[in-house]
Amino acid sequence: MRNVARGMRWALMTMLCLVTWSAAGRQNGAARGTGSGVQVDQSSIGGTVVNGNGQKPEAGVWVIAETKSLPVPFRKIVVTDDQGRFLFPDLPIGAYELWVRGYGLKDSERVKASCGDDVKLQVSSARSAQEAAKIYPAAYWTSLIHPPAKEELPPVYHSQEQWLAAFRAGCNQCHQIGMVAMRRYTDPTVWDTFIHLNSGMNQAAERLGRDLLEKALADWATRIEAGEVPPAPPRPTGMERNFVVSQWDWANKDSFIHDVISTDKRNPTLYANGKVYGADRTGGGIVWILDPLKNTVQGVQVQPRIATGLSAKLDYYHGNAGGDEGVDQTARQWMASPHNPMLDEHGRLWMTEPIRPPGVENNPKWSASTVAMDTNDPAALELAAKALVSRNHGMQLGYYFL
Repeated sequence: MRNVARGMRWALMTMLCLVTWSAAGRQNGAARGTGSGVQVDQSSIGGTVVNGNGQKPEAGVWVIAETKSLPVPFRKIVVTDDQGRFLFPDLPIGAYELWVRGYGLKDSERVKASCGDDVKLQVSSARSAQEAAKIYPAAYWTSLIHPPAKEELPPVYHSQEQWLAAFRAGCNQCHQIGMVAMRRYTDPTVWDTFIHLNSGMNQAAERLGRDLLEKALADWATRIEAGEVPPAPPRPTGMERNFVVSQWDWANKDSFIHDVISTDKRNPTLYANGKVYGADRTGGGIVWILDPLKNTVQGVQVQPRIATGLSAKLDYYHGNAGGDEGVDQTARQWMASPHNPMLDEHGRLWMTEPIRPPGVENNPKWSASTVAMDTNDPAALELAAKALVSRNHGMQLGYYFL
């Protein structure tokens, strides 16, 4: 009996050692040298993603590699194949953390890795529909918005579908209202406060029917608070799995980079692997320049032609509620506010930007001579010129050779 007990004790100790070794080898859910079949070299990281419940390969999920060991924080994102395999190509040398995100899963733990590693990553299924939905795209959440009843719609809208299309058009195509920061407000008065902060949103609300819109948004947030979630999106399939994204964490924490450009849109073969330019509308107006090969960033302060009253905090291009575009009704401060940058074939960066303070009184005298019409009738040209100089112009044109 003593020999049996001694044997059981040794077997238990051996099993504990195996479990301890296995846990150490995984490094928070990763095992190295797993023989995934992925060809890894000294500028790449590869491996497989499996579900911790049964070790089933996870296909069509995103694997993210992040590092802060470069001059600019950097990440690359790839997608797994049917066997759960992944490969990060052409990685800058650095110390990386890998993690996994996918529909139906909860985000995995972060695992340390270096170039040349073959790594096995483990994930877990989401515990509930609400947990799974946390990573659904904003547009899926927006799809839960219920339009007003047909008989309540403003006369200009002939159907609920038309009302929803108008709601989702314009700025909402990019400024996605379904993001997590916006789907929590269940009080219509809170939505009314937000909408009044921007003249464009304010005017859109009037067209849609302000009360109807605010009630619809509050109802939407209330249902989400009660647990309603969108249908699950499909995972990437086919060519969608060839998706590879490189990202750099550039600019300042409070930057509002409205547009980015890296080539001439008329000839997008120009400037391959060249610099990327971002128009930041904060800080008095800054153009950020990313070098994706050197992993460096520099910022260039936009210099207006007339700097009187320049403010580094205010954006008068969007204007105040009820005011003209680009005009503040209480002050004459303004900012450079670069917007919509474009590169030409000579490497010049063009953008719309205020180069002088807003206000009709600041329109140059030569503005009237810029009128172009299909007629040479002096009376018609004079009428058009008066209309032009009587309006505020919040944006002009600038270019930079960088």
